[in-house]
Amino acid sequence: MPDVTPKNKNLHLEIYYKELARLANNIDQLTHSAFDDIKLLGGIGVLISWKPLLNAFAKNDTEENVTFLFFGFIVIALALGIIGFAALMKQSVALFYLREIQHYEKEIRKLLDGEHSQAFRVASAWKDWSQVTQRRLGIRFYAFFYVIICLFPTGVLWIGTTTDCRSFHAGWVLAFLYFLIALIVCCIHYKATANIVYTKENLG
Repeated sequence: MPDVTPKNKNLHLEIYYKELARLANNIDQLTHSAFDDIKLLGGIGVLISWKPLLNAFAKNDTEENVTFLFFGFIVIALALGIIGFAALMKQSVALFYLREIQHYEKEIRKLLDGEHSQAFRVASAWKDWSQVTQRRLGIRFYAFFYVIICLFPTGVLWIGTTTDCRSFHAGWVLAFLYFLIALIVCCIHYKATANIVYTKENLG
């Protein structure tokens, strides 16, 4: 940053602060959008699976309901993958904004003669906070998420069969196929999360 005279110091400060506020607002919008996607997906999942799920456990038209559940769960798993990747794209943009905000916070501290102040350090402090708290929560959240997505529908498809041998084997095959597809979706999502978005370079 070039030398700033007292006359235009306030102007520089105003420009930096406005840009910092704009970037922070963009991050806030991206965060709210990601949570809205999760709520939307939950509503879609309930609409698709609720009635056939009840019928399956009630043993009403079991074979038809298990097949319907299978395709419904596949749609939900694929939708989860799409929304999950969209959320990762939003998170990558938010991380980029955080890296840029660090520069503005540094310049603002210089203009305020408080380079060693703890104020205006939200972005620069995010790395430590993320490693100590956020990433630990994220690991547990994704682990819970993957387990639910893979095992719960698989169990429903397996249980939602009759004692008839033919029907049982059909349900077992559908359960295995769903588990395989859901596992692939979760593995791809995990690789993208750990190796592309939340890397040491991006969090630095």
